[in-house]
Amino acid sequence: MALSIAAATTGVLPVFLAGALSVQIRHALHLGATDIGAAVAAFFGASALCSVGSGAAAERLGALRVMRLASLLALASLLAVAAFARSLPTLAAGLVVGGLANGAMQPSVNLLLSRAVRDGRQGLAFGIKQAGIPTATLLSGLAVPALALTAGWRSGFVAGAVLVALVGLALRRATGRLGLAPADRRAGTGRSASPAGAARHQVRAGVPAATAPHQVRAGVPEGAAPHQVRAGVPAATAPHQVRAASLARRPGLDPLPLAVLAAGMGAAVAAANAMGSFVVPSAVAHGVRPALAGLLAALGSAVGLSARVGFGWQADRPGRRRVPPAQRHLATVAALLAVGIAGYLALASGRSVLLVPGVVVAFGAGWGFNGLFNLAVVRAHPHAPARATGITQVGTYLGGMAGPLAFGLLADHAGYGDAWAMCAALAAVGAVTMVLAARLLRRRQTAP
Repeated sequence: MALSIAAATTGVLPVFLAGALSVQIRHALHLGATDIGAAVAAFFGASALCSVGSGAAAERLGALRVMRLASLLALASLLAVAAFARSLPTLAAGLVVGGLANGAMQPSVNLLLSRAVRDGRQGLAFGIKQAGIPTATLLSGLAVPALALTAGWRSGFVAGAVLVALVGLALRRATGRLGLAPADRRAGTGRSASPAGAARHQVRAGVPAATAPHQVRAGVPEGAAPHQVRAGVPAATAPHQVRAASLARRPGLDPLPLAVLAAGMGAAVAAANAMGSFVVPSAVAHGVRPALAGLLAALGSAVGLSARVGFGWQADRPGRRRVPPAQRHLATVAALLAVGIAGYLALASGRSVLLVPGVVVAFGAGWGFNGLFNLAVVRAHPHAPARATGITQVGTYLGGMAGPLAFGLLADHAGYGDAWAMCAALAAVGAVTMVLAARLLRRRQTAP
């Protein structure tokens, strides 16, 4: 879990550093709010392009291998922005590299958690993993008074690069610590091949203690060949039959529910990511000093972080047995988005007395649903969690691309009040769509 939140944080750190430091970046590079929105949109557009392929690659190559590659891309993104960003194109180019890192990181972490954490703790696990996003916003907000106002905005990206490098080193050591064998990494199972690890897995799975580790992984005779062990087929089976059996165990995904889920997530994230990118400049525009605006963003992020972990922990508690877990979690997501509307409207009012309550409610409810959403997708598609979340993440990234861009355009031409009102409308669309997606999933699962 600690590794997952660190990895998820590295994926989104470049874009939220750009948002929190946007006041200083705009002044130094002579950019407007629309320009910052365009750079943020480039980040999420790149994430959307590689999300689906990264989910499939993680299931084929192993989650940790893809996570290590993603951390290297995130490091390159932060260093590129710190060293070479002199205009909008160079800033956007650096964030595009970060977007590729994020698109590869998130489905891989989802796969790691779905394989390495037992069902009764997955709500907490996904809540902790999704807490990495507000953690990035919290660190970015703290970077304003700690670094940007003293050593310059580029120092914030350098500090972020140091953090990402440390996470990359941890990922390099994670394979040995988790006891993953090469075959397990290729299969993406997250199970141990060592005798001790096999024994632990046998206890959880109810396999006799005398069973050999390769039999634990594949359930085949001890004399089976390596390719047959991985495929889980009898020893006499030919190689082409092994490949066919492997493909047969990868059932297809129903595209309609996933498309509706992606659309709902896109609307919700368009509002939330615009908030994460523009809460600091919006507060500054209403007369708040930049240092206090950065601390306000850090406060909201801390609330969002706590909400994601708390709602994830709550999701692990037994619910009504009549309602499948995926539908129950999506109903909670819809309720949170509905509450988040109040926070966005408080920010739209422009009243200083509503600024702190608006940030707390918008971050806590309007941005505290992501862990539950990914948990619902994984529970509805246990046979292919990385592929399923890779598809729904496309909606996440497209929303993350369109939201800040639209917010920046409205802020430049109509004011921050109208931009926050747009966020409230997007959250309402997301809430309604989540309800529709839950009903569609239930109908598909109960259909004869």
